[in-house]
Amino acid sequence: GKPVRMEWQILAANYLGAEAPQRCFTKWVSFAEIEPAARVYDRVHRGRIVGRLVGTVGATRASFVKACRAASGTPVAGLGDAGFRFQVFPQVALQIAWHAGDEELPPSAAVLYPDNVTSFLSVESTVVLAERLISRLGGASW
Repeated sequence: GKPVRMEWQILAANYLGAEAPQRCFTKWVSFAEIEPAARVYDRVHRGRIVGRLVGTVGATRASFVKACRAASGTPVAGLGDAGFRFQVFPQVALQIAWHAGDEELPPSAAVLYPDNVTSFLSVESTVVLAERLISRLGGASW
């Protein structure tokens, strides 16, 4: 019953305005692997997306799983210590792999993208897309 946030409206408009994909999805990739231009944004991505995720709902496995289920994520077996897939647009999904920490390292996570995501969205828009998904996991509306 809540209005869709402006960021999602812009992402949807970009997605709907995209031409037919230049290539089909073949595998999941990290942000830095999307295309050469993504490497420039990788540090920003890690801070804005991954750092925020593990600093909030990804601090523990229980809180991560609870948030993902509440946001309609689909569990993905074998993806980290807990993994979920989110179908954000008909031809664009994101996966999040959560990894438990240990005595030496804190918990971590990885956001995975379809290798053809830039057929639908710009590199910067993929950052915004992941950022909005992390906000959604934190309880924000779509």
